[in-house]
Amino acid sequence: MQYNNNLRRINYLLRNFRKNMILGNKTILNLQNDFYLKGHNIDGAPLLCNEKYFSYPIFDNKFFLWKIICLNNIEDGINLEYLFKTLFKFTFPLIENINIFYKHEFKTFINILVNENIIKIESNIIHLLKDPIWFKDYLDRENIQNKKDL
Repeated sequence: MQYNNNLRRINYLLRNFRKNMILGNKTILNLQNDFYLKGHNIDGAPLLCNEKYFSYPIFDNKFFLWKIICLNNIEDGINLEYLFKTLFKFTFPLIENINIFYKHEFKTFINILVNENIIKIESNIIHLLKDPIWFKDYLDRENIQNKKDL
């Protein structure tokens, strides 16, 4: 039941990205432009972004967004630390050592990518083994996801 609730939440977030693009939200439009440059669509995120469902409350709805941005930015030969620094630029003045939470989430997601044979890491450098499957949009993603759940 928890799995289905989280999938509904993720699908809701993806529909919201699409809605925000249509409404002209500059932040989402700028992100989408970055995605288009790499041939991806922000609301067609790979299913492996669903792998970990728990997230610390400090991430709010960004728990899923940073994973999509991470996948969009992974290139063969990118430095692991550089990727981490580009993803986590938020600060919370009332939370000491916020990087502990960021590093934990990042490490977990990177391990998923390694286990799925998407990447391998040698000497702190990411080597892209295969591109994750991106979808045309959230409807395409939802249809494939529903077929897998059957």
